[in-house]
Amino acid sequence: MSAGPTGMDEQTTQSPMEQKLRRVVGKITQLPALPDNVLKITRIIDNPHSTAEAVGREIAKDQALSAQVLKLVNSGFYGFSNPISSIPHATVLLGFNVMRSLVISTSAAGLISKSFPGLYEHSLACARTSYMLSRSLGLEEPEELSAIGLLHDIGKVVLTQYLKDECQAVFSLVSKENIGFYEAEQKVMGVTHVDIGRWLLEKWHLPPQSVEPIAMHHQFDPESEYRNRAAIVHLADLLVRAEGFGSGGDNRMPPVNHQALRFLDIGPGDLKMLMDEMVDQLYDIPRGQ
Repeated sequence: MSAGPTGMDEQTTQSPMEQKLRRVVGKITQLPALPDNVLKITRIIDNPHSTAEAVGREIAKDQALSAQVLKLVNSGFYGFSNPISSIPHATVLLGFNVMRSLVISTSAAGLISKSFPGLYEHSLACARTSYMLSRSLGLEEPEELSAIGLLHDIGKVVLTQYLKDECQAVFSLVSKENIGFYEAEQKVMGVTHVDIGRWLLEKWHLPPQSVEPIAMHHQFDPESEYRNRAAIVHLADLLVRAEGFGSGGDNRMPPVNHQALRFLDIGPGDLKMLMDEMVDQLYDIPRGQ
């Protein structure tokens, strides 16, 4: 008896990587979820009939969240000459996509801070460097790039909290063979925090322009629609690691993707200038954790 389309084994349509990823994430009994209020805010943002005022009012209902978002808005990243005192005003100025990223990043920051020591500082430095690079290189939506930079290693949070045996094996291999975290993940699991992060962020319903740069920050794809964003996050991660802000889980420098640098039209002299600017701006973030 031949099986019809609905009787086909689903695994026959999956790549080996997809099968490995399913086996890894299948061990997770409870993924980190976005709070209900954040989910409600993102649904309002995704509604094409919503107004900036409606989005702002919904965010403002949560005093703790709105305070954190306003603190970030007024942190100096966005160059506003006058303080922004209300969420609706910030929403009008920054737009829906940026506010979605800010709200999700604010919520995710708590998860990142509970991961291994130094990851939060590394992620924060990558966020601020992504913003700086976007502004310096004239790319659009640097505010959204900042949020993407903060979330670039969110897969490591899942690994440390929900795949503890695998995580311990990765750290052991990093120490034993003096290799990078990404390489150790490939050897231990066959998948990496990049794959896990993509899966999580898609579950959180982040748009492709946010998910794809995170998924490509180790493996740059010059054909991608979002290659400019991916190149920024890749470079920000490298610069932050080179200067030792926080910790990505190892003491190794990831390989530089020269295609990403060429795409951004960055030469050695530009790198030195950008690195000096980054160091000046990240004076308050600890190094060498």
